[in-house]
Amino acid sequence: MKKSNWFISRFEVINAILIALVSLTTAFSVWRTNVVGSQTADESRAGLIDAVKIQALDNESYRKMYEEAGFAYHFAAKEVEVQALEASKDVEARDRAVNMRQYLLPIQSN
Repeated sequence: MKKSNWFISRFEVINAILIALVSLTTAFSVWRTNVVGSQTADESRAGLIDAVKIQALDNESYRKMYEEAGFAYHFAAKEVEVQALEASKDVEARDRAVNMRQYLLPIQSN
């Protein structure tokens, strides 16, 4: 029967502890990498959502601007038409101009 050497026994215990330490460190590193990756993915997703919201706001601003430009164009056309009818010598045309100014053109303060 062979006697166990005190040095070999101690070496095996220290070796087992070191292996356990390396395993725990590796597991912690993998876990931390996973957490950081998950947070990065969340931030990336939030960044994409913010970019889409900003683009939607820009698109709405442009749409509203073109809508207002269309209103201004139609107002200017009606204003010129009313002025031409008001300058006419025909009574019916002037009556029509009064109706158009009253119902089609917004109230203007002079």
